[in-house]
Amino acid sequence: MEFSDFQCPACRVAQGTLSKLIETYPAKIRLVFQHFPLEGHRWSALAHQAAECASEQDRFWLYHDRLYNEQSAWSILQTPPLGNFFRYAKEEGLDLDRFSRCLVDPAINQRIRQERATGAGLGVRSTPSFFVNGKLVVGTESLRQEVEKAAR
Repeated sequence: MEFSDFQCPACRVAQGTLSKLIETYPAKIRLVFQHFPLEGHRWSALAHQAAECASEQDRFWLYHDRLYNEQSAWSILQTPPLGNFFRYAKEEGLDLDRFSRCLVDPAINQRIRQERATGAGLGVRSTPSFFVNGKLVVGTESLRQEVEKAAR
């Protein structure tokens, strides 16, 4: 289980480690993403809302990857990056009307806040944080070591 923030640079870097681990141990890893937007990241909550709206259309992982791959473009903006998020949605084949309605749906925002609260209750204080077989692991090097130990 990964607790992550789409605007967190360390979380973006962690995606490479996660991909390599999943490729190395495909039958032993099941990745579950949990939203953990950090308050210090201006557009993080909106990015998580957009990702959940993509999930509503079965495109979460495509949108997830897009948010991390394009992080340097949208995270530095002074105004909300809605134009970027709608462009990503269009390019990933989402229904833009559904996506637009979803972005203002308070139930989606509540789901994200609940996942963050769950993580905090489990001891998550920073991102990226992972749980490997129930053990809290912070950072990608620790993650790699823990997964390799568990995979033996």
